[in-house]
Amino acid sequence: MEGVAAAIWYRGVRRIIPEHWLFEKRVAPHAKDPVNALMNLLQSCLHRECRIACWEEGLHERIGFLHQDRSGHASLASDLQESFRHLVDREVVAILDEWTVSDFRNDEAGRARLSSEMLQQVLARFEALLDLRVSTPLQETSFSYRQQIRIQARSLRRYLAGESDAF
Repeated sequence: MEGVAAAIWYRGVRRIIPEHWLFEKRVAPHAKDPVNALMNLLQSCLHRECRIACWEEGLHERIGFLHQDRSGHASLASDLQESFRHLVDREVVAILDEWTVSDFRNDEAGRARLSSEMLQQVLARFEALLDLRVSTPLQETSFSYRQQIRIQARSLRRYLAGESDAF
């Protein structure tokens, strides 16, 4: 499930990324192109937020539904991440509109890297995005994306515990 859906999603993302960035397909980890390097970095940040939400709700982060169980991988955190994957792609597209390929350098292995100053900028932008308040049609109040991740984890825990009929 995880690979098929992601492939379809990234074919769509490829259409909105300017051609001069040469984004052919999604590559993780060890990306050699700047687009995938940015996506990897921000997906890791998003995954961390989802892992924290699992821990806070007492969910076992490694027992997922959509992602295959493999050693050392927090499958449930990856499951929660899927609903918020668009945040990373949104931020990457915004960055690509402002930056150029020359803003990146390659390491000895040919992987795309950011300077520490640019890395700090990217992380600060993503933190600001997580603090952006949004609401769903079922919510009377807006919550930050960071809170929405926790709301999702709480909803899943309640559903699994039989405290709710819906997730």
